[in-house]
Amino acid sequence: MTGRGVTAIVTTGLLLSGCVKLLTPGLPELVARADAQLQSGNYRAAIALYDEFLQASPADPAALRVRATQSLLEALLQSEATVQRLQQESALREEELTRARRELLELRAEAKRVKVSLEWLKALDRRLERRTR
Repeated sequence: MTGRGVTAIVTTGLLLSGCVKLLTPGLPELVARADAQLQSGNYRAAIALYDEFLQASPADPAALRVRATQSLLEALLQSEATVQRLQQESALREEELTRARRELLELRAEAKRVKVSLEWLKALDRRLERRTR
């Protein structure tokens, strides 16, 4: 997921949490704390507080919004983990590519040396043939 996609998910979550706050003035304390964690970027803490709220009050009117926000945060964290894993894999591939390029240069240099040696041996062979005639 690109940086724009991650930003869109976070922005949507923040907008949802802000809009619902305006519509439901008496949000439970756990949800308010979770929203504060979300706004400060502590996504794992927010998820844990949302989960705690959902376990305690699954039928609360705010539960639907809490579930949606929690799902978005979980998707965001999963996407961030995927991006990090892919960046690490990419770095490894770059290292492998660098090694392969270096090896290719070495092999080309060796091939050049072998060709020079071959030409030298051919010339030597021609000289020896001329001497034996």
